[in-house]
Amino acid sequence: APQPPVHILHRDRHFFVFPPPAPYHASMLRYSLTITLGALLIFALQPLIGKVLLPWFGGGPSVWSACMLFFQSLLLAGYAYAHLLNSRLSPRKQALVHLMGLGAAAVLLLLWALSWSAPLIPTAQFRPTDSSWPALRILGLLGLAVGLPFFLLSATSPLLQAWFHRVEAESSPYKLYALSNLGSLAALAAYPFLLEPSLGLAEQAWLWTATFTVFAIGMGLCAWPLLRASDPSKALPPPMPAQPAPNKRRSALWWLALAAAGSALLLAATNQICLNVAVVPFLWVLPLALYLLSFVLCFHDPRLAARGFWVPIFALSCSAILAMLFHGAEKSWRVGSVQFELGLSLQVFIYSLNLFSGCMLVHGELVRRRPPPAHLTSFYMWMSAGGAVGGFFVSLLAPALFRGLWEFHASLLAVAALSLAAWWERERPPESPSDHWSGRATATAV
Repeated sequence: APQPPVHILHRDRHFFVFPPPAPYHASMLRYSLTITLGALLIFALQPLIGKVLLPWFGGGPSVWSACMLFFQSLLLAGYAYAHLLNSRLSPRKQALVHLMGLGAAAVLLLLWALSWSAPLIPTAQFRPTDSSWPALRILGLLGLAVGLPFFLLSATSPLLQAWFHRVEAESSPYKLYALSNLGSLAALAAYPFLLEPSLGLAEQAWLWTATFTVFAIGMGLCAWPLLRASDPSKALPPPMPAQPAPNKRRSALWWLALAAAGSALLLAATNQICLNVAVVPFLWVLPLALYLLSFVLCFHDPRLAARGFWVPIFALSCSAILAMLFHGAEKSWRVGSVQFELGLSLQVFIYSLNLFSGCMLVHGELVRRRPPPAHLTSFYMWMSAGGAVGGFFVSLLAPALFRGLWEFHASLLAVAALSLAAWWERERPPESPSDHWSGRATATAV
């Protein structure tokens, strides 16, 4: 931030000297570009490898759900890895370990390029010959082809935010998370409109690999201030928290539940749209783009997630969806004297509005409950764990428990219940623990 001028009185004359700008701007630019590039790589990789595997396993929504489960689980592993690095190692050792991992991933990509026709794309010999255990086979192929690079990329956002807070302790690193999701959103928009029409799969894989190399160089530049402290006594000290640490168990449960509700709603809404509308790649990308946009808006300015605005929208969209589900496959139905024509565009709009408003509610609560920056890696780790729990519920648990797509209804109920419970707890603090539990139970029942 700009520094205030220094007042100097010299020979009865007043001077105001503006000190040179702090290195915040250069640091912020370096970290912003690197974290955005890492997010671009993450979300450009998902449709790329999905396009390779979809024809192999039939191309249904379950294939996309399995891919999402893999990426969410590996995202959790990357966030846990970033938390362990940040909490257990000195800043210099963190930088060394992570840069060594990036070097190993670059070597692996080179080996795949020499063994296959292009990096990231398995050859035809890995194509399944029968339809047994498709989810497990998808997970295995994804782990083989993109596991290590994606794991290290997943750690980028929390790790760079922690490093930035060490370098610029007076600046909030949470804005970088909004930039990270904005980069993810840009990748999702660029892939179907720029990359896919103009480049083949092999060319996309080579471009991704080259961009990964540039990203690794950017990580080295961000790690340079930490690596310079070769003397452990001169290493950058961990920043002192500006606020006391939150109640770990209570906060972790909220972070986990809110993130799981958003993730489950994303996957369940995607399956619902593909079942009722059409199975086309755009209708898989659109829900994910709305999911990411909610993160961008909430972390950029929490006021954009005002409950008073989004709760009515969520309630109205839920009512519209209930009406659509009640009327089933009918494209035209009457309410009183009003005739409704339910076209595909209107169906997609209603489902998208419902998903976006639900994500704004739960992600807004996440932002309002974020900890001081000194504890951000723990916050992101539990958020990622919630994303994996939501993916596990929709992809694996719900098909075994339900005969229909009841996971969509369960996700809507979870978002509503958590939003009400969070509102009750934060806006109307209880007088006693018994009041707290009765209030939360009442909100959940409503």
